[in-house]
Amino acid sequence: MYNIIKNLEDEHIRILAFIDNFEEILISLMEKDEFYLELYNTAITFVREFADKRHHQGEEQILFRYMIDHAGSAAEKLVRQGMLVEHDQARFYIKELESAVHRYHENPQLIDKLAILSYAKSYCDLLRRHIEKENEVVYPFAERTLSKELFEEIEKEDKAYQILLDSQNNE
Repeated sequence: MYNIIKNLEDEHIRILAFIDNFEEILISLMEKDEFYLELYNTAITFVREFADKRHHQGEEQILFRYMIDHAGSAAEKLVRQGMLVEHDQARFYIKELESAVHRYHENPQLIDKLAILSYAKSYCDLLRRHIEKENEVVYPFAERTLSKELFEEIEKEDKAYQILLDSQNNE
């Protein structure tokens, strides 16, 4: 297994743990009517900064680009019509969740509570399925179809990307 694949799978473990915890927050809203704006803002920040910026955009800018460029039409279809569509769908759910959270915070209405629960749960379910597809189909496909030399290039780019993100986070 290549380092980038191992790193992406490790990031999946962190994202899945977040999803489990996030669902507990949603259950508290549903069962106990407990709403803490800070928890939702923290969750949204985690999704945007880690799950999307570090993980999804890293996949898009590096691994998926190499797959599209070097692994044929099956890879292009798998990435463009599968993974990228799901990344965009996840971004949509988080954008709508954030809007609903802020509306609910300003003026608690049942329709916004429903939106919070719906968009957040949809995000959680989408990411669980998405992660399973990447771990079971996409990453093994990449390992089978991309050469060792291409993976060396991918890993150099990934390392530079991670360093760039870390330096931005430390500013």
